[in-house]
Amino acid sequence: MESEKRKRGANFTQTERRHLLTVVNRYKHIIENKKTDAVTWKEKESTWKKIEVEFNSTTEGIPRSDKQLKLKYEAVKKELKKNFSSHKKYVLGTGGGRHVPEPAVQTEEENELFHTIAISASGLESRFDSDALAGISGIPVREVVSTPKDSNPIDQFREVEWDEPSAGFLQTKVHPALRIDAQASAINNNTTEILQEIIVDPDLNILLDDTQTSARNMEHEGKENVANKKSWASRRRPVISKKKSMSSASAKFELLAEKKIELVEEQLKIAKESIKHNELEHNLKVENLELEKKILIKKLQKMDENFNEFD
Repeated sequence: MESEKRKRGANFTQTERRHLLTVVNRYKHIIENKKTDAVTWKEKESTWKKIEVEFNSTTEGIPRSDKQLKLKYEAVKKELKKNFSSHKKYVLGTGGGRHVPEPAVQTEEENELFHTIAISASGLESRFDSDALAGISGIPVREVVSTPKDSNPIDQFREVEWDEPSAGFLQTKVHPALRIDAQASAINNNTTEILQEIIVDPDLNILLDDTQTSARNMEHEGKENVANKKSWASRRRPVISKKKSMSSASAKFELLAEKKIELVEEQLKIAKESIKHNELEHNLKVENLELEKKILIKKLQKMDENFNEFD
């Protein structure tokens, strides 16, 4: 028998196309399922039968079979993928040629379908190497708010007109506005040295002579200058903690090791007591068996004596 040729149906109108996508989008969790087992295939076949019934019962055009609806749906997906693929190829190209604009989804149904197949249509964007797509906005520029010079110490840095960043600047000298002030670094070093000299004895709870001397000098300077006196008086004195700190990792590790040793010793003690208890129980069982043996021997002897007397 000759195989029957499939008759070509009428083209889908724009209304039928949108209606098909609307119906299929309701079952997209089944139609676009990527599993390839027999259960999934049967579920997809039955779903396309439902789509056929629902489509033909709500359309004014000619009736369509489930195969025709499926072929049209696959054709729409191919069209979306083709448009986005050509645009991505143009974006990743080296330049030149005809401009390929970014594809625009025409209807809401196609937009929903595109979000369903977004990964297979447009693919994943590369974030590495030369395939990464830079943002259109370029390098973000931080907005600078103008403030009075006396109230802000970094106005000198903001007033400088900076050029666009370039790799050639790596071999040039640092701009004076970006350099660290020598006096500021010296003050920081002196402050660090003073803080290092403030050492507290945990047993006597007293400060060293260097700290006491610096405190007297500060008090003397404060008496000469009233403004400085008020500023120093408003400062809070550091609170000296008498408790030893346990923040170091070594101290915590030693404490944990001690606790583990105590736990192991307790387990050994329990194991020894258990062994001792088992030995005692074993000895008692042996003694009980010996007594039962003696009792049985005596019973046998009495039975022999009685048997001999009867004879």
